[in-house]
Amino acid sequence: LFRLLDLCSETGSGGLVDKIIISQESLGQFINTVLPGAYTNITKIDLARLDREASLRLIGIYGSKSEIVQFLHSQGAIDDEVVALLLVEDDVSINMRSSLRSGIYVLSPPATGDSLAQPLVRYVIYWPEEATWNDAHEAELVFNETDQADDSDDGFGKPWNDDEVTNVDDRLFKFEVAKPNKQGEAVNMRPGLTVAHHAFCTSTAHIPTSTGSTRSESLVPRFVDSETVQAVATTRFVPGVSYTHRLDEFFSQYRFSAELTLDPEDLLPREGSSQPTDDLAHFYHVRATYKSADRAVEQAIAGAQFGSINYSEFRRLKKRFLIVKGMLEKHSGLSEEQRTELANAVSLNWELPSALKGGQAGWAKFNPLSYVKAVNLKLDLLGESSDEETLKAYSRVDEPSDTDFLKSLIDTVTKEPILTTSVGELRDLAQRGLRQTLESSAKALADKMISAQEREVHDTAKSFAKTRFATAKQGATSILRQAIVNRLFGEGKQPILTIDDVKPSRHWNGDFALKAWYNQRTEPTFETSVWSLDLSEDDRQRLKENGLHIPTPRMPRSPTTFNLPLGWRIRRLQILGSKQALLIVDCPDKIRLWVFPLRTGFSVDRPTCSIPNVHGRKYVVAVDEQMRLVALAITEPPGLVSLQEFLMDETFSTMHSRGSPLSLNSWYTDGIPEFTKIAFFSGSEELCLVEASGRVRVLSIPSRSFRPATVHLPTQPLYVRSSPDGAALLVVEGTQRGPKLLRVFHRASFSSNGNGIVKGLPESFTVTSNFCVSATGERSKAFLMAFDDAHQRIISSALEISRKETEYQFRAKDEANNTARETTTVHNSLTFVSSLGNYSFKGYFKRMVQDFERLSRKPTEQRLTRIVVDSSTFDELSCEVLSTSHYKAGEWVAELLCLIPIHIAVTMENRFVPLKDGVLDFALERQLLGAEVSKITNSISIGWYESIFREQTVGKSYTLNHMVDSSFGGSAVRTTE
Repeated sequence: LFRLLDLCSETGSGGLVDKIIISQESLGQFINTVLPGAYTNITKIDLARLDREASLRLIGIYGSKSEIVQFLHSQGAIDDEVVALLLVEDDVSINMRSSLRSGIYVLSPPATGDSLAQPLVRYVIYWPEEATWNDAHEAELVFNETDQADDSDDGFGKPWNDDEVTNVDDRLFKFEVAKPNKQGEAVNMRPGLTVAHHAFCTSTAHIPTSTGSTRSESLVPRFVDSETVQAVATTRFVPGVSYTHRLDEFFSQYRFSAELTLDPEDLLPREGSSQPTDDLAHFYHVRATYKSADRAVEQAIAGAQFGSINYSEFRRLKKRFLIVKGMLEKHSGLSEEQRTELANAVSLNWELPSALKGGQAGWAKFNPLSYVKAVNLKLDLLGESSDEETLKAYSRVDEPSDTDFLKSLIDTVTKEPILTTSVGELRDLAQRGLRQTLESSAKALADKMISAQEREVHDTAKSFAKTRFATAKQGATSILRQAIVNRLFGEGKQPILTIDDVKPSRHWNGDFALKAWYNQRTEPTFETSVWSLDLSEDDRQRLKENGLHIPTPRMPRSPTTFNLPLGWRIRRLQILGSKQALLIVDCPDKIRLWVFPLRTGFSVDRPTCSIPNVHGRKYVVAVDEQMRLVALAITEPPGLVSLQEFLMDETFSTMHSRGSPLSLNSWYTDGIPEFTKIAFFSGSEELCLVEASGRVRVLSIPSRSFRPATVHLPTQPLYVRSSPDGAALLVVEGTQRGPKLLRVFHRASFSSNGNGIVKGLPESFTVTSNFCVSATGERSKAFLMAFDDAHQRIISSALEISRKETEYQFRAKDEANNTARETTTVHNSLTFVSSLGNYSFKGYFKRMVQDFERLSRKPTEQRLTRIVVDSSTFDELSCEVLSTSHYKAGEWVAELLCLIPIHIAVTMENRFVPLKDGVLDFALERQLLGAEVSKITNSISIGWYESIFREQTVGKSYTLNHMVDSSFGGSAVRTTE
């Protein structure tokens, strides 16, 4: 069973949206099963070969989960254990157990003996979501597909009534403003949403201590505070590791403009400072330092001739070699002994014939004609035809350039292995000649450079240069090292950087190449993962239409993560809006505050704001998203109490302190209390402060005074927050692992009802002390959520908090009658497999088509009436030999992939964000932050279209028409290239 298309959820501008993506690994396995080696990766699929060598016989199947499971079991694709797992009804939200995700699958049965005659029959299966065929999911939903008969009890369908008549309501409605509805203060609770996930588990971390031992710490999931977003933070311990990192790259002087106080050229040694000991390094140093020496080098290089080897022995041996090579080519019938002797004649040590030994002094100058005569005399190659003109012809050879000659030696040895020794001798002589030439050229170049250098040095203040650079080099090296360390590692613990080499760039003035390395050990940290739950657009719409709707939040594919050092304690983590976050952390030296984009994270060493963390200081935090306020109620010895305020901008991207701390000492003449909880009334600057004694007072920040009214709580609360709409203060009371109750104080009547409105919480709330209040959709639709640690899930109760007000409602007139006329139809299908084998499906389908054409008044071109409708029982289906469609494998794969829209990148928050395989990937996004354009472009791919564009006659015209709305007539016109 192969998954071809996968359904995933992703957060868009309007909420959580479903996106169909290609399951690349499974698709590759399927293609290679059809034709081995046809799939390398998603950008390299051999579609042309698939068309030539493979075809597909396919049957499409969709319907209820129970019937699909029965079919898969009958085909031997799953066993009884998997059947039981697939038939377990999913939770209304995220499920912890392994499950089969909704998508398009292909079942490829094992090959049989008959498969050699024709391709296997494969089944394309749509595996639905849990509520896909649930007709009663919402009463107001009406589906307009074709019905499927199925009398199973899973809600997929139902038998039909032949006399069923479709009622058509008028499309003209009347509305009216309903009578005013007066309501008082009240609180109602009902069951809320439930979310379970494998990440919601408690783990134990073994953390090393300074004494060398370890301590155990329980890491539990916790809610991320937010007024309108639901999120969970999980934590895991990341041990430290050691590694060696090497730097070998170019650096720009502008990258270190704040750190470097000297010109980058001053980092290179000049006259009088310690010179490089390496000759080549000294050569580059002189060129970079003295312009006249550099010009001398350029002139010497331009005038140098390295294309020929002026070495006398090489030139003689080269001519001998060419003459002997020509003789071997012209006299192919020589004996082995003659060929050997002729090859030996190439050597400079070859023994001359006795008739020529007297002229050996002249022989050293090498006369080609004399050489040919000597060879002929010793070997008698020409016989009686050895006249003067013939000998001259043998001595005249075309002498190629030395470069071409040396390149041709390999081919010569291949054709004439007998000349191997001569070829080796030629190479040795060529190396001697080149070495001799280079040595003489280098000496001349050195003389020119020295002369130029001396002239320039004499023109400059030599004594000043000695003193200046001796000090500048040492200081510049130190500055460079510190600048690099600061830029790479920030203000934290910095490793020792060892610089191996620094050279100026030849291409950009002021840039330099650096080679260095350092050993570093990453400190152990706590990694916090933020899982932001989100709602689908369908859920958001239903919340607007029906206030009693319970949404189904979905977990993201991957969380957003950040790391904090050991010993740092998170005091508040809150999502602001939907994309920003606030983090407040207790550090040994400071209380640090960050506001940052949730997707891209933050720099640990660069907090947005911070205040000193004085010994003995205690504080509690309150945040109001609507007013963009952060408040810290601080108590510290000796008996001081104050309120520190921070204000965020409208986009939650920056934060600053709002004035000096507000002293509260004058309001506590009887002694400084200990604050245990504080919370804003959401949307206002009124702050509720809960004291250890149980007293609750409300501070008006603009007037810098407390309300006269107070309330007293019977016990110390477990949780205190305002409702998201600011209507009331919510207080959870009880024991850590015992029964709990919710006490509600309305803001408008605060303290007039000293006990508040008390509601008992469900029994499932007894196992937790981790709470959160958040709204879905509108702020008035709040949920009190808690963690059920035992079952690794979020439980909640929906809160309906009414306050004294008069509401007007705009609604349809005669709403009751309109509601009565609403109809609910079953879902549609073209797969008529049912126990009602003799039922007249064909007649029913025909009447549906007629009704559709009559009511819609849209042309169908008889496409619906041409659909062949049949029916059978499941047992009959498994025994029948069904007619199937045949497809070219490559064409079918290409057309399937082209149905999926290509999604390359998105723009958000003034940034260009490339996607990975069509979905957002936090790791890729962080990796590309600050990357060069070339790296970003290399990360972008058009996926499966790359495979299509490489091939001929595989539908490029169709693909381009589909993707960019072009109008190519077809592949025959050869226009898509």
